[in-house]
Amino acid sequence: MSQTTTVSAPARTSFPSPYEQDAPAGAEGWKDLYAYNLVFQDNRRDIEERKFWFCDSQHWPTVTKPFETIGFEFAVGCLGQYNSRQLLIPTANGIEYRIHNGYVFMSPVAVDPEHIEARVPQFMQRAGHYFQNWESLLQNWHGKLEDTIAELESIEFTALPDAIALDDVLAGKGTGPATELLGDYDRLIALAYRAWQYHFEFLNLGYVAYLDLFMFCKEVFPRIPDQAIATMVQGVDMELFRPDDELKKLAKIAVRDGLVDLFGDTSDADATLAAISAHPSGAAWTEAWRDAQDPWFNFTTGNGFYAHDEYWRDVPAIPLGFIRGYIDRLQAGHDIDRHVADLVAERDRITGNTPSCCRATSWRPSRASSVSPAPSTPTSRTTTSTSSTGRWACSGARPGSCRACCTSKGSGRRRTTCSTCAAMRCARRSSTT
Repeated sequence: MSQTTTVSAPARTSFPSPYEQDAPAGAEGWKDLYAYNLVFQDNRRDIEERKFWFCDSQHWPTVTKPFETIGFEFAVGCLGQYNSRQLLIPTANGIEYRIHNGYVFMSPVAVDPEHIEARVPQFMQRAGHYFQNWESLLQNWHGKLEDTIAELESIEFTALPDAIALDDVLAGKGTGPATELLGDYDRLIALAYRAWQYHFEFLNLGYVAYLDLFMFCKEVFPRIPDQAIATMVQGVDMELFRPDDELKKLAKIAVRDGLVDLFGDTSDADATLAAISAHPSGAAWTEAWRDAQDPWFNFTTGNGFYAHDEYWRDVPAIPLGFIRGYIDRLQAGHDIDRHVADLVAERDRITGNTPSCCRATSWRPSRASSVSPAPSTPTSRTTTSTSSTGRWACSGARPGSCRACCTSKGSGRRRTTCSTCAAMRCARRSSTT
């Protein structure tokens, strides 16, 4: 009696290669939809398979259609510009990208270790200037972005006429409306690219400032919860929250003015808005609705990277549905407000509870972490800094001046040493330290 031996395939020890994955059924030939440089090519297999690729499903969670690829090409291009040319971040150049089965894949581009040290002083000078002049540069940024938005809004596209205007023909103009249309299209694309450049001007600086604070807190207070660190910078009233605040305001007006019954079915936005407008008490709500349209309803249920994303201004049933939800919560007795003042008070309580002997430090750039928190970061005005080694630095306190409070019997405190002098820093022991 013969026996058969089943040999199992060896367990995979890595992610599957894009070169080994077949196209989904019905999607054969998908590569032909995209530009040559956007997809994995067989003649680069040896190079590409030696890199780490990940699907960026956070920003592009669904298949990206061919025209939509311009969005991530701009985004990744501008990210690379700021990392490698604008700020010269010591350890990061940017990201490579490919389309695979319609999804966006990325691979980080590291800096050659031999070049890292040479980039540090350049990054310190460039990033340091931003941190030291954060408020004025941020104000300048707002002006630049508002001008870009105004330029975008000035562009209009209209249907081409069946015939070129007679006056243009008789005057020998020599071009037709299609020339202006193509010119405006090119201007639209150029302005989108400019907006992406502005997007990254402050973004990564804000990230690295928070990362520096995060890593410092974890070193000094090893058991501090992540949420406790986040609380130190909470309460920033960003414009991102304003659209939702407008919906809450409209919900409150609807409850106050007896319009609740008109929100029974908001799927027919035109009918709902008409009924509110015709209601004897609907004038205030209608005016508030109109005031909120520009700019706060330039908001999408998606992330703005896809042509199928729906915007509140174009599909009013979306914000009306959210308003109805807030009305239900109000009627149930729930608090729908975002209490920014309370968040700020809690933030200030935590960051202001540092022992006086530990406050004699100041933010300054670090060679190791190459970062210092931006002045607009709430904690950067109250707490302290990195040093020449990326840690706490004494900025004038007498060395050893806090030794007494750190070592006093029964103080419940432990001592930590300043990285650049013999000064002692203290931290009260608690469940979070």
